Amino acid sequence: MAYRIRISLKTDSEVNRVLRRYEEMKLGFCEKVEGHSFVYVFKDRESMRKGYEILKKTVLGKAH
Repeated sequence: MAYRIRISLKTDSEVNRVLRRYEEMKLGFCEKVEGHSFVYVFKDRESMRKGYEILKKTVLGKAH
């Protein structure tokens, strides 16, 4: 079962960084990019979990 999720970030560079990591890990595919958000289709639940971990490390892990 595929999981479709919209992810909104603050900058284009964050979007590009996260998408690049997702593509390297082959977690699924990007359906659409709109400004600072994108729709990503994860191939399964485990891929979605890995995607969330990548998102936390890439974006949420920064000290603001």
